[in-house]
Amino acid sequence: MKNYKSLSVYKDRDVYIFGASGGGEIVKDFLECHDVPICAFVDSNKEKWGASFFGYEVISPKKLQEDAKVNKNVLVQIASSYENEIRDELKKMNITDYISFSAFFMLKKRKIFELFQQDKEFYKYYLENIVLTPKETKELWGRCFDKAAMDQKMDSVVALCMPPKTGNYTVCETFFQNERDTMLCVETWRSSFYLTNLFKVVNASHNKIITAVREPISQNISLLFQIGDEDEWLVDQPEFWKNDYSKLLYKIGRMDSGEGEECIYERQIRSDHKTMFIQNFFEEQFKKRLGIDLLAEPFDTKRGFSIVEQNGFEIFIFQLEKFDSIQKELLSFVGLDQGIKFYRANDASVKYYAQLYQEVKETIPLTRQYFEDSFNNPYIKHFYSEEDIRKFRMKWEKHVVEEEKL
Repeated sequence: MKNYKSLSVYKDRDVYIFGASGGGEIVKDFLECHDVPICAFVDSNKEKWGASFFGYEVISPKKLQEDAKVNKNVLVQIASSYENEIRDELKKMNITDYISFSAFFMLKKRKIFELFQQDKEFYKYYLENIVLTPKETKELWGRCFDKAAMDQKMDSVVALCMPPKTGNYTVCETFFQNERDTMLCVETWRSSFYLTNLFKVVNASHNKIITAVREPISQNISLLFQIGDEDEWLVDQPEFWKNDYSKLLYKIGRMDSGEGEECIYERQIRSDHKTMFIQNFFEEQFKKRLGIDLLAEPFDTKRGFSIVEQNGFEIFIFQLEKFDSIQKELLSFVGLDQGIKFYRANDASVKYYAQLYQEVKETIPLTRQYFEDSFNNPYIKHFYSEEDIRKFRMKWEKHVVEEEKL
């Protein structure tokens, strides 16, 4: 079995990939990316013999044995989870020049291990925050590691760090479907927590972040429906929307202080409210974690977007309300064709609770304090014009009631 520490193991060798399936595709992509010629695929399944797999012929183990007898330059790369069985079969054929599937993955991730050696703090971060993480986070890092392993020169890494209910699913789906080879698009699940280390893994010419803003009351209402949908208390507790909803909105800004009587579902969003409710998003995610103060940068409220450069990041920030008019600029920012159409995703108006959602928006009572806090905070005054705010106030002021009536 060959040493896997360097790509030179494949140099000037006649490489056969044993396993014409998903593992074989992974190996093929890696070898092609590094200009390693592939002679053929090998598979024990008779039905695959003679067929083409991604343009390469699939041969039998017997044909591999015949080739190896006359060609001492043959190197077999195992590409299957049946690694032990294939290894035993190769030994029976007196083929000892092979690389195991597990060794291949060590080779594939060598750049990551090099980074671990250079940066012990990142290795600690990896062990504590990536290894034991939810599936979505592992998938995010997996895409980054795969790009890093390919040794490709990346033009840009585009990280979507957007508050929930600001079009993040729409942007994410569209970018994923149109991602270029020299571009990596990642959805950071509404948190900037991963960004600094994520950009370390993929060495790109440009580190780009996309984020968005939205009128706060609309975002808050939409967000609570999303939480209710995900946690399955939207259907189970319909009375919540009539009796307790506005109390929860009122308490959003006071949850950490423990003031007042707790609402029914306050505990379910207490730990995450600062990273999910838009009034607090940019303070928590950008200023505290990335050292980026977006409120200190000018914002073009007329055009509805701005591009900011801070701390080595290029940041595109836009108003959701003007999303339709800034799509070409957003596509240009990430280097995609400006003719691409955005795929609308996670739209509340087409979900099972659409009617209830519309009713709540039309009838929800709001406290005076919550209403005033929503339109007097630094966040909305920075990203929206006085005229925008006046229109927002007109839209929601009819919902304001005295607290004792709640």
